[in-house]
Amino acid sequence: MHNAVEILGGKLLVLAAVAAIHSGFAGQAAEAGEPSARVVTVAQAKLGEMAVYIRGLGVVAPINSVQITSKVDGEIAKAFFTEGNFVKTGDLLFQIDPRVYQAQVEGAEADLAKDQAQLGAAQADLARGSHLLDSGFQTQKDFDARKSLVGQLQATLRSDQAKLDQTKLELDFATIRSPISGRVGKRITDVGNVVLARDAKPLVSVTQLNPIAVDFRVPQSDLPQIQSKLAQGDVTVEVLAQEDERVIERGKLTLVGDSIDRASGTILLHAVFANAEEHLWPGQMVSARVVMETEENTVLVPKGAVQDGPNGPLAYLVTADSAIEVRPVEPGAHTHDLVAIEHGIALGETVVTTGQDSLAPGLRVRAVQEGSGS
Repeated sequence: MHNAVEILGGKLLVLAAVAAIHSGFAGQAAEAGEPSARVVTVAQAKLGEMAVYIRGLGVVAPINSVQITSKVDGEIAKAFFTEGNFVKTGDLLFQIDPRVYQAQVEGAEADLAKDQAQLGAAQADLARGSHLLDSGFQTQKDFDARKSLVGQLQATLRSDQAKLDQTKLELDFATIRSPISGRVGKRITDVGNVVLARDAKPLVSVTQLNPIAVDFRVPQSDLPQIQSKLAQGDVTVEVLAQEDERVIERGKLTLVGDSIDRASGTILLHAVFANAEEHLWPGQMVSARVVMETEENTVLVPKGAVQDGPNGPLAYLVTADSAIEVRPVEPGAHTHDLVAIEHGIALGETVVTTGQDSLAPGLRVRAVQEGSGS
């Protein structure tokens, strides 16, 4: 029994020694900030330029969009375009069967030629009657009748010419051309169908994409700043990709609405973009921003450094001894990856950009520089 107690006591002493050694190693690792410490990604606040914007949500709208209709009655004989393709002003779109209109033109030309011949004969007869009247071989009444006939035939000739012009115009309308340059939509009416001018039924649409416009709204409180900027010259507007705020198009502000929407308290702005690569499409929802000015020597930090706190925006800073400090900040203008700091962070200070979950003041961390891949 005594031997068993001694053996058990020896085992307890060994276990205690092992525990002490393990505790000593753990303490040294914690003090050295080794991998057991919380890892966060950090960056240093730096000076830079930051543009100031007025932002709004808007919709892309074509400057010109035309519903193509027929101005004459007839059967669609041919379509000259491929749906979705680009067409230029004057390009052929449809041909209405022209035979009826060609026959009408020929008939009007014949009537005009006939009446021209009659007018020529009447004018010659009038000239002869003038000599007879002077010599006393014709009465004034007969001369006046000949003169009246010439006038009637001249009026008929003008009517014939108007009729010919009208029939030529209708023949021209039978060939339907694009009035603008743009993309052709889906063909609504197929070849072989009969169209009636009075129905005004669309055959196809053509939408201009280059240039194109964006209509967007901003708060009415921003109107004085925008008007002041416009008074200085052209005002740049940028359109952003909503998913990551990349600038996809730059254009110019061309119109400020003539009234403020009472329901929303906003004013309509209209900007035009070259859209050479067709990043903008009619009906597309976009974010737009008016470029107001550029602030220089501004303290900038990555956008992820600014967090929403219970009392407003805040940032987690890493001190010289690798401890966390929580500090309220006042953010200013921002881009898709940087934010300007008005107050709260000084040049060169280290801010946490990722890994803020569960951080607390005084907590020691292991800082990894943003983009280092460590």
